[in-house]
Amino acid sequence: GAVRRLPSAAFMANAQSIADMRKLKDNAGNYLYTIGQTGPAGQDTFAGFRVVENPHVADVATGAQSVYFGDWSAVKVRMAGGLDVASSQDYAFNQNLTTWRFVMRLDSNVANGASNLKYFKGGAS
Repeated sequence: GAVRRLPSAAFMANAQSIADMRKLKDNAGNYLYTIGQTGPAGQDTFAGFRVVENPHVADVATGAQSVYFGDWSAVKVRMAGGLDVASSQDYAFNQNLTTWRFVMRLDSNVANGASNLKYFKGGAS
């Protein structure tokens, strides 16, 4: 419904899943995947919606959540706690260096998740 009309609506998948998506055709034999033009505005689309590649999304497999679609502006990321900063003059003492470590914890959630973001879950063939 309403998510399909939002400019932030897009598909997200990894490279292998995108390769599989590029093979799909509609009932008239037309490919559903369109390769975007070069340049900053050129973006690949699937069924008219933007495609975003994310190597951390699972491959298509039985039970795997492999292709996501929805309103990506509904994804909210927050910093869970502060930024932990530590230094050590001992770690690289033999190289006369001070070593720094920065640790930040993040998490995320989807506002109205059930209606704003959907996924394809592979099944047995």
